[in-house]
Amino acid sequence: MTYLVINPNAGANNNTLRITEHRYGRPAILTNEYVYTTLSQDTNEMRHIQPGLKTNVLTTVEQPTNNFHQERFELFLAPFTTPKYRQDTSYTTNAWGVQVTRAVDPTGINLASSQSFDTSGNLLTNIQDQGAWQIYQYDASNRVEAVYSAYANQGPTLNR
Repeated sequence: MTYLVINPNAGANNNTLRITEHRYGRPAILTNEYVYTTLSQDTNEMRHIQPGLKTNVLTTVEQPTNNFHQERFELFLAPFTTPKYRQDTSYTTNAWGVQVTRAVDPTGINLASSQSFDTSGNLLTNIQDQGAWQIYQYDASNRVEAVYSAYANQGPTLNR
């Protein structure tokens, strides 16, 4: 058995890595294909295709002047028309760090997570996509003083 790795259509906006499996006496089988495409000045797409099985698509948007980065991951199964799973993640850089917001499967179960930070860059709240949460309090030296977290299905609170 041998594998052939080629880039059949290299271009300014598109690169493809195609992997085919060759077994002696049998037709070649396309096992994986990776397609990298520049969609616009700030948007790129990477597709991982497993013919007849699934396609993973990662789309990234970079806006350095706005300190913004976004990723969308989608999983397609046959017949490959609508995603079976999607996760959107946004990263915003500000003076004290990075704020991350993640939405898991926003077109279906719509789970979301988010974090917020104070002006010293300390994590203030962490709300996870499954519903768990933590709230952090700090002393004057930026050391964690208290952590509040969920009990059962309780919403975020500072009650002790």
